[in-house]
Amino acid sequence: MSTRPIAYRGSDPYVFISYAHADSQRVYPLIQGIQNRNFRVWYDEGLEVGSHWDEAISEHLDKCHCVVCFVTEAFLKSENCLDEIHFAKELNKEPMIVYLDDITPPITFQFRYGRLHALRRSQSSTAP
Repeated sequence: MSTRPIAYRGSDPYVFISYAHADSQRVYPLIQGIQNRNFRVWYDEGLEVGSHWDEAISEHLDKCHCVVCFVTEAFLKSENCLDEIHFAKELNKEPMIVYLDDITPPITFQFRYGRLHALRRSQSSTAP
């Protein structure tokens, strides 16, 4: 996908997407698929020019209705992604984890997030 989906701007309930930028080309079509199902989606392409990343991300996590984390090796290596999923959990948002690859996360990730709802894209027959 060469174009980025448009991030939601507004005060209605929306889905917050957490992903590693290295996975953008894989994640953008998934975001578009979620939007095509009439869900409002915010992800970091919706950051305002000149905004502070930490402030903008934390505010959007606080205000979102739910959080979807597209987990890959790149996600697991990203401090920002791990901060997002951790903060979402602290806010009692119960992030939904979608493993895009057939990976076994590190034991610390399993310990902290193993009880959350998770999907494995490789096992989904209806993935967008």
